[in-house]
Amino acid sequence: MIDLTKPVQTRDGRRVRILCADAKGDFPIIGAVEERDGTERSGSWMRDGRYLCTGPSTSDLLNLPEKRPVWVNVYPPGVQRDYYHPDKASADSFATSSRIACIEVIYKVPAIKTGNESGAGK
Repeated sequence: MIDLTKPVQTRDGRRVRILCADAKGDFPIIGAVEERDGTERSGSWMRDGRYLCTGPSTSDLLNLPEKRPVWVNVYPPGVQRDYYHPDKASADSFATSSRIACIEVIYKVPAIKTGNESGAGK
């Protein structure tokens, strides 16, 4: 399900600025879609973020991937430890004496995609 309190984009990667989510009718989400040339066009979507009621579309709404930090203990070759931790204190508490570094890694949590991912549709 789409979370409109977080940033959204179309399935094909265009950013969308939500203008309202309570319009009357079958397509209550109204937004401004940023086109490749920087202009915006209006669009409307169903409550679940679908652009078409007949099936998946490249204009369906998805939440942008979120960025999250994790901490990773680094060990010399041959030491099989590849855990990540939500903060440095946690990484430090699980470290062994053979740790050679502790690094912060920022990664993107992928958006949850639903339906046909082939890009079919509008």
